[in-house]
Amino acid sequence: MKANNIENRSYISRTADVGDGRTVTGYACVFDSESENIGFYEIIRKGAITQEIIDKSDVFAKFNHDDDKVLARSRYG
Repeated sequence: MKANNIENRSYISRTADVGDGRTVTGYACVFDSESENIGFYEIIRKGAITQEIIDKSDVFAKFNHDDDKVLARSRYG
């Protein structure tokens, strides 16, 4: 049986202060666009992320992919 390897990538385009709280905005991924060359290229196709996947996901935005530097989190939708 072949193991499925999933790599999560994202970037945050900007941040904005909203009242007393903080809001992080940006793109988790860009569809149908070739990535920069980082030793390989990737394309995320439209339809790769469904509402069902979003509803079941616990998503973290991390600074430099560092688990100790969480910038934001979106729990289950």
